[in-house]
Amino acid sequence: MVGTLELNRLIFLILTGLTAGPALGFNRAMIFLVDDEKRALKGVLGVGPSTAEEAGEIWSRVSQKNVYLKDFLSEYEGLKDPTGMPMTVLTRELSCSLEDHRHLLVQVMKSKKIWHTVKATLDESINSAFFKVFQSVEFITVPLIAGDEVLGVIVADNRFNWNPIEKKSRNMLSLFAHLAGIAIQNAYRHEKIRDQLKQTQRSSRLLGEANQKLSKIQQYATVG
Repeated sequence: MVGTLELNRLIFLILTGLTAGPALGFNRAMIFLVDDEKRALKGVLGVGPSTAEEAGEIWSRVSQKNVYLKDFLSEYEGLKDPTGMPMTVLTRELSCSLEDHRHLLVQVMKSKKIWHTVKATLDESINSAFFKVFQSVEFITVPLIAGDEVLGVIVADNRFNWNPIEKKSRNMLSLFAHLAGIAIQNAYRHEKIRDQLKQTQRSSRLLGEANQKLSKIQQYATVG
């Protein structure tokens, strides 16, 4: 598994790309990743305001000066505990079991198709506990796919400005999610290769130590 700090940094960049700037500009975005060991879809990180007041403050700051991706990243890296961000706390509350086949997030993951929820209160696929925490009537859920593997899902909405999610935004998010899936998969592979390299180095070191001990035993045997 990729290192937690490195993975969170990558995911923060992905989510900030979804919420910052005019291209996509969703109010909030969250990523859930498959945890094979726990058989769960685990909420990892969320980006965006947690209240209308916070949303107003962020939009005011962004409109008054040019704010770039590196500026958001600097703020994130300056946090003592990034996992304590309100949106991340909310995201982790929404984790669910992969065995819950009626849960919307699991359905999206299994179907590998984008899901646009327009009226959550009338949608039977929306878990009541999920809606109680998320509290968004319209949102979009997109699978994170890399090759044939489904790594998780992205959920995004416009909770505070209530802008409708149009077809153009859905298509762009789908493309963005595909690229994000590849990036996360590459991060997993990189960490796996690094772990294998560490294991090889450890085995080589242990073999060297064993050879040294064997050499000493042979020397003692010769002297004896």
